[in-house]
Amino acid sequence: MAVAPEARRRGLARRVLRALMAWGRERGCTRAYLVVVERNEAARALYESEGFEPAGGYHYRVRPVRP
Repeated sequence: MAVAPEARRRGLARRVLRALMAWGRERGCTRAYLVVVERNEAARALYESEGFEPAGGYHYRVRPVRP
């Protein structure tokens, strides 16, 4: 999920997240998982305020393409 910079701080992400959670509950989901970049403090704060907890970490591996 991403919000355009000019539309931030209006509660849009929270409304979308809550709508998705309700959609899942209506279909029998009992858990929700998401991935957020660690340095995205605003997203982490949003998700934590909605009850999400860190469950692990990840990192990317990059390799140059060789001819």
